Amino acid sequence: MSTLSVHDIQGFSTYNNTVRVPSGHLLQIDGNLRVPVLTSNPSGAANGFMYYNSSTRELLFYEGGAWHALFTGAPDGSSSSNAAASGYQLALDYPAKTSGYYWIKSPSMPQPLQMWVDMDEEGGGFDMYAITGGSSVNDARNNHSGTALGLDLVYPRSSYHWRAMVNFVRGQLGQTGGNLRSYFQCPGKVWNTSAGNYTGYVMRNPQYYGNGVPANTWRTGDGGRWWLRNNTYSEPNGNYTPYSFLYFWSSYPPDNYNLQDLLFDDAGTRSTGSNYLVSTNAKP
Repeated sequence: MSTLSVHDIQGFSTYNNTVRVPSGHLLQIDGNLRVPVLTSNPSGAANGFMYYNSSTRELLFYEGGAWHALFTGAPDGSSSSNAAASGYQLALDYPAKTSGYYWIKSPSMPQPLQMWVDMDEEGGGFDMYAITGGSSVNDARNNHSGTALGLDLVYPRSSYHWRAMVNFVRGQLGQTGGNLRSYFQCPGKVWNTSAGNYTGYVMRNPQYYGNGVPANTWRTGDGGRWWLRNNTYSEPNGNYTPYSFLYFWSSYPPDNYNLQDLLFDDAGTRSTGSNYLVSTNAKP
């Protein structure tokens, strides 16, 4: 076996600058092969030509007088026609992306929306959309202004998720103090089907956090991970209306929220208010 080391291989102009491997012979590539990377279809193509379009993120093959997509890259959220299925999926496909607005369209959403996707907390992927002046609801079973968009009230997954939400409302919506807290009258979509005293339990899902409330009591929209505290607390103490929401103390969450336990109450029937965050809630 011999080795041929070259920088360029060029064909003869007599043969249209073509380098040919004759029939019955094999060109074996043990390293990497890179096809041409272009931004539009090249002219003069013939059957069998191939290139990668960096604008549309497609690998294209020429056959029968037309270019055909062999492979399309994962949607990167850069446009409504290239919307990602969720912020979580975007983070999985493009982990180097930074926090920002991206086009999102989950299977339940009738139209794509530009949603804020946090790429900093817990590996990224928390998506959120602000409802301002929407319908206020006080029952977890009721529709709200995110329902028609194919989104639900936020399922608060962790303290890091809370920090991502507070940073979004402060940094992107420009809301602080009472205005910030107008988006957080309730600590997300966490509810129970009956009242009871849970002051001896940590308000979080034990399936994901080791300990927490008993099964089939407090929950969130998909039955998955949710978090409000890491320690027991004087609430919920039992004066709760089933299917209603908890509500924050007036100073929570604070402008400088930084992963601390949340302060809330379960008294009475509480509503979301007209400002709140909705999400695909795809990040588990």
